[in-house]
Amino acid sequence: LINKPSKKIVGFIMQDRGIARHGYEVYYNNGILMKRRSMRMKKFRSLASLFLVLALLFTYIPVGAAGEAAQQSDDFVPVLRFMVASDVHIRNDGDAITGHEQLAKLYETAYAYSESNPIYNKLDGMFFIGDNTQGGSEQQQTYFFNYLKEHTKEGTYALATMGNHEFKATGQNYKDPEGATAKFLEYSGYETTDTRFELGGYQFIVFAPDRYNKTKNLYFTEDKLAWVKNELDAAVAATPDKPIFVMQHQPPYATMKGTYNTSADKGLKNLLVNYPQVIDFSGHTHCTLSDPRIIWQGEFTAINTGGLAYLSMPVMNGTNDQSGGRAIDEEGGWIGESEDSAVRNAGMYYIVEVDANDTVRVLTYNMFT
Repeated sequence: LINKPSKKIVGFIMQDRGIARHGYEVYYNNGILMKRRSMRMKKFRSLASLFLVLALLFTYIPVGAAGEAAQQSDDFVPVLRFMVASDVHIRNDGDAITGHEQLAKLYETAYAYSESNPIYNKLDGMFFIGDNTQGGSEQQQTYFFNYLKEHTKEGTYALATMGNHEFKATGQNYKDPEGATAKFLEYSGYETTDTRFELGGYQFIVFAPDRYNKTKNLYFTEDKLAWVKNELDAAVAATPDKPIFVMQHQPPYATMKGTYNTSADKGLKNLLVNYPQVIDFSGHTHCTLSDPRIIWQGEFTAINTGGLAYLSMPVMNGTNDQSGGRAIDEEGGWIGESEDSAVRNAGMYYIVEVDANDTVRVLTYNMFT
């Protein structure tokens, strides 16, 4: 797998066996990474030489008994490492906060993995991309941001953005995005919900939804998308031969599992197709990260972050246990009965590493296995 992300993505390595849609069959065999060119994809060989390539390496992190993740035995040497998670859904029952167990476990495991690496023991960033709380209330959001401030270690840049559940902050459900945004800024202490910054020599763009029109797949206004385009152009100019990391709550439409319905934004997809070096992270769908459909590689790369509060996953008996949470069907829609059921006590997130050759490795961390 070659690196250099400025034009086209050729292959990626999944945690489960599968065919990468752009040219490689890659899988794990008894814990050993295997790769071979797919016979049915050989027609892409002549095209591959036309493009510079970004290699996305996907695997699980094996966790030791002490909570420290076993490090990879290859020659991959990170120069940047960050964590991405979404859908924490901090709740409260009166004065009692719930959902903090997953947040605490995330901090414990992310730092344990990073600090146990003998070559690069830093965790440079921690990013939470929306639905940090269940109802967006002052109690919930204040708890969440106080936790980040108190537990993020020196040398780690922590940042959170809004999801649709933060739109509930004013009690108007999804009908007052301006008021909800003001509440988010008040509780977080941020000056803005939208930002571009550099971390470890790489460009990051993080932004929040500013409308909620579910029936038309519209979560970002034209003004917001114009801002994103301007920042993407600036990021390309700053680092023309490097990947650009983009993060927001609602996913781009018709990319990953769970995005072929009203949960995704069409305008965002139409914008990102012009930037092949983009690696976009989104939440919202709660799809399990063990499903290979949570990564999409077309004109750009889209990766879904699952969730910390609960996950949707297939079950064998075709029933939905309502006590365990909500579920989504094969097309990504919320349902009452289907082959997919939600698991409440689950939590998955990513640790992303980049080496000096701009190769990106995405590691899936399941906190409860």
